[in-house]
Amino acid sequence: MPTRVKVKNVETGATVESELEADATIKEIVESTALYWNKNPGEYVLRKGRRILDNAVTIIDSDIQEGDLLEFVSTAAASKQILILENSTGVRIGVNQAAVLGRKDLKNMLADIGELKHISRNQLTIWEDGGRFMAKDGSEGVPSKNGTTLNGSELGSGKGLMLKDGDVLGIAGVLELKVRISTP
Repeated sequence: MPTRVKVKNVETGATVESELEADATIKEIVESTALYWNKNPGEYVLRKGRRILDNAVTIIDSDIQEGDLLEFVSTAAASKQILILENSTGVRIGVNQAAVLGRKDLKNMLADIGELKHISRNQLTIWEDGGRFMAKDGSEGVPSKNGTTLNGSELGSGKGLMLKDGDVLGIAGVLELKVRISTP
């Protein structure tokens, strides 16, 4: 008995309903979906939630159920990392491109909004370089007023330092943010 699912093209937002045979492989679904949207199947994968589905595995082995939404996504987009900054109460912000973060970006991360005055408008700069996230204090060579630390050491406004999963950024002495690096 076929399993009915929706496949969403992440680039365009378009969806198509498909009936899948239990013994069909993910590779066969990628190929037929690529043909439907006139794409190169070698440049795309299927994702279920946050999990990239293995091309060699069947529908049954992939735990695909009736009504599931599968995402048709380019391999480049599927492997792109996202930097997540999380405060002590679990409030998060995500960064997936170069950004200068300041008081307007970080205000919802503070337990005491009165501490916002300590955070600079351009507190820190984050960017990706060769698949690694980098950070430096301030912006365009101008340091923040009250500094930024990485694992307790001054970050500085120079070339920048690489961020790793589990690092802690200290913001102006009033906020600590745990660094999480994940793929979408």
